[in-house]
Amino acid sequence: MECFVVGALKRRIGRGKVGVVGWCRGVGEWMAASVGVSGAAVVFWVVVFWGRVGMAACPKSASGLQSYEAGVARGAWQAVRYQEPFPYLPLWPDYRGQTLAWRTAMKKAGERLQKRGVRRIYLVHGTFVGADGLGVVRLLDSVFPKLSWWLHRMQRRIKRMHDSVAQDHGNFTEGYARLLEEALGGKLPTKRFLWSSENHHLARLLAVWRFLLQMAEDQRGAPLKKGERLLLVGHSHAGQVFALLTHLRNASPESVLLWKILLEWWGKEAVRERARLEKALEVLRGGSLDLVTLGTPVRYRWRLRSDDRLLHLINHRPTEDARTKEAQALGGYWSGLWHTREGDYVQQLGIAGADLLANTPMSLRLNREMSEVLGAGADPVCLRELLRHRTRLHERGQHLLVDYGDASPSLFFPNALQTIFGHGVYTEFKTMRFLFDRVMRSL
Repeated sequence: MECFVVGALKRRIGRGKVGVVGWCRGVGEWMAASVGVSGAAVVFWVVVFWGRVGMAACPKSASGLQSYEAGVARGAWQAVRYQEPFPYLPLWPDYRGQTLAWRTAMKKAGERLQKRGVRRIYLVHGTFVGADGLGVVRLLDSVFPKLSWWLHRMQRRIKRMHDSVAQDHGNFTEGYARLLEEALGGKLPTKRFLWSSENHHLARLLAVWRFLLQMAEDQRGAPLKKGERLLLVGHSHAGQVFALLTHLRNASPESVLLWKILLEWWGKEAVRERARLEKALEVLRGGSLDLVTLGTPVRYRWRLRSDDRLLHLINHRPTEDARTKEAQALGGYWSGLWHTREGDYVQQLGIAGADLLANTPMSLRLNREMSEVLGAGADPVCLRELLRHRTRLHERGQHLLVDYGDASPSLFFPNALQTIFGHGVYTEFKTMRFLFDRVMRSL
């Protein structure tokens, strides 16, 4: 800890504040750093102890959870390398500021999507970059219901703050959506869907409810016709939102529990909200879905129709000891985490057991009920057991294992934070053309 004290005092000396105030502030910075390091250490050792003692068994029979075992059939995969012959120009972050080649390639992708029947595009962010990633606003809303109007305004401000901090790293910005719509030709309405981004089952199910209502409202009550499609592009756990959506849309056996959870959550408004959601499902039932996930962990099972399409893009580089085709599609070793050596480590980590605990009694109870069907939520024991499989591939859909070239070139310069552990590259402006070129080719 001495380095924190020395560093804090040096900063104060450099600012010419060596008096009592300077020393106090220096000690204060040291204490804050010490508390942060100590807190992280405590959490780490609690998780390790919990995992070693084995306080709970990892559920094996959850019907809505994909398998992590070796030998289970997986979707087809192809390894590709990220190449950008028409680079995005960040100094001119609008459509007219891009090269003619970039604009031509994007317009071609838009024309191809229209011919395929795509009518709208939705961009959905993942965990922790939404309006209430830790559920604090939801907790306050349950305690102070009369302040709901103010708390909803606070959520919008939180999302704007996340956008200003994260920008396009692991996050879809409003500027990204506007540029994409214009670049694809202006005939495909493109919209962001914003949700709380809490990291547990219930939050994702509530996101499905609101997402279905929004999509139906955007159709203005006119049902999708056969041959018409919606393109949903989701980063990280937005893919789990899509998976749960397919359960409700196709009335899977697991949807019985999902409806039960929603009815309990709605309470006195259950009759009205169920009617609204059923109407929304009816509006969307005639069309098809093109689902694209970006770095989505292997988690919930997919219930697709024959005319739906599913594509997964995963930042991936095979390990050095991968000799067989199956081994080349396995996730990385944790020794390469800080240098992003083998790609997206968040995609590898965010599996069953990696959730956070909800912060209200009702949310905790509903999450426990959902875990019986969707697999473990917040369970370090289960997470520790399942991580050893290093599972990259989903059971359904096509996979593009993309080498984005974001590994650190030197052992002495870890880049995990800049790359968000390999998880942030998918939503960046510079990879937009590559992403939609691959979507155009694959779907």
